[in-house]
Amino acid sequence: MASSYRSFKSILAEHAHRFPDKIFLHSIHQDQSITYGELFALSNRIAHFLDDAGICANDRVLVLADNSIECAAVYLGVLRHGATVALINVALNRAHLADQVAAVAPKLLLYREGLDLTALGVRAPAACLALGSLRRSTGLFAELAGRPEAGDRPSLAGPEDHASIFYTSGTTAKPKGVVYSHSTLFHNFDAVADGLQLSDSDRVLEFRALSWISPQLNSFGSSLVRGASMFLARDFSAFSYFDWLRSFRITVGFCIPVGINLLLERGARIGPQDLPHLRFMTSSSAPLPVEQWRRFEATFGIKLAAHGGTSECGLIAATHCDNRRIGAVGRPVKYQQVRVLDSDGRALGPGEIGEIYVGGGKQQADAFLSPDGRLIQRCADSLSTGDLGYLDRDGYLWITGRIKDVVIRAGINIAPAEIDEILIAHPGIDDAATVGVADPVYGQRLVCYVVRSAGSDLGVDEVLAHCRGTLPKIKVPSAVEFVDALPRTERGKVNRNALAVGG
Repeated sequence: MASSYRSFKSILAEHAHRFPDKIFLHSIHQDQSITYGELFALSNRIAHFLDDAGICANDRVLVLADNSIECAAVYLGVLRHGATVALINVALNRAHLADQVAAVAPKLLLYREGLDLTALGVRAPAACLALGSLRRSTGLFAELAGRPEAGDRPSLAGPEDHASIFYTSGTTAKPKGVVYSHSTLFHNFDAVADGLQLSDSDRVLEFRALSWISPQLNSFGSSLVRGASMFLARDFSAFSYFDWLRSFRITVGFCIPVGINLLLERGARIGPQDLPHLRFMTSSSAPLPVEQWRRFEATFGIKLAAHGGTSECGLIAATHCDNRRIGAVGRPVKYQQVRVLDSDGRALGPGEIGEIYVGGGKQQADAFLSPDGRLIQRCADSLSTGDLGYLDRDGYLWITGRIKDVVIRAGINIAPAEIDEILIAHPGIDDAATVGVADPVYGQRLVCYVVRSAGSDLGVDEVLAHCRGTLPKIKVPSAVEFVDALPRTERGKVNRNALAVGG
């Protein structure tokens, strides 16, 4: 495939020329917007500031902040300059913050005003500055005053220079640093935009922290490369989400399974006539059970589309409103090569479940950052996603479970997600999660944690009978525990580790 790479400076310059007065980003909680023209001028000022500070290609700029105009502008300013940017949301990463800052070893640290870095255990570099406020011209933005807005200064980075460092969620281990080059980052942005069929007429809604890789790639980055407008909330609100869709004339609303469930619980009276601009909503970060998918669409008349990937592999597959297949992640995006392999590394055919591997070279992580700050180059051409699944005859990717979540019972591999899906289909169950716990005879036994629907008096026997009517004997749970809610990670995924410890 011929090179399709574009520098971030060229993208910003083109959009500033085409539609200088169009909103790039509106921060909902700040009630503040920045246009493409303003963004390009500001990114040039940031580039001159970084140049004066001696920041070169592959030097790291670390930003400790939450969702804001300032955070977004600095992120793109660093990319336009050609250095490497890392975003860390202090509220979400407090437990590992000091270690992550040490590993990144930034040449410049920018932090949200009011943060006590010493109390957080952060050893700040010599170059350290409060991010400040764009509107009030404080902190960094006071330093930018008077610097040139013209875009004649070239970017310092080439395609293979490092662009961004992300941290994984750390669901099963300590968070890991993942390094993307400028080329890798661009190709992920472009792949998402293509997979979701975004255009410059779209207006997208996002609420997840921009420090997460998913919103950086899926909403923020895809909006940038297509010239779309993004509307950014600080966090999710089931009471405001539909109002945001309506008031900002959103065309694509990004969401996650736990958000979908909370919207269903709220039970708002809303239909397609209330959201004439909305093309579809997305669900990502974790599989959305088919029953919840169908229930959401039937309740609100809103089309849902899926997309999925990993920190190490980037976006893998996506659907949009016209090619959805309910339950599937979607078709592999244009730069990805997806294979399903058995335990011996042999390729499997359509419908056969195995481990999902991804290659192609344009979207996979370029390197990893070890806890002690060492840069470990990726050596494999094909990376394991850690997921189990299959490709159907039409090329759609289906996820059936996680490798690390697999329960081995009497020598049989069991994907807990399969049992969860059966449980959630029961009208008396709102949510469920299955884990494996040690068993002296079978190696592991299955324990299901169930959240009853409101008003349900469902009992253990009924749950087990439901499972026996659908599942093979080996997959029927040994025990059922009723809980008020399932523990979840900061990214909304069920924390099976916490359940397993409790079991």
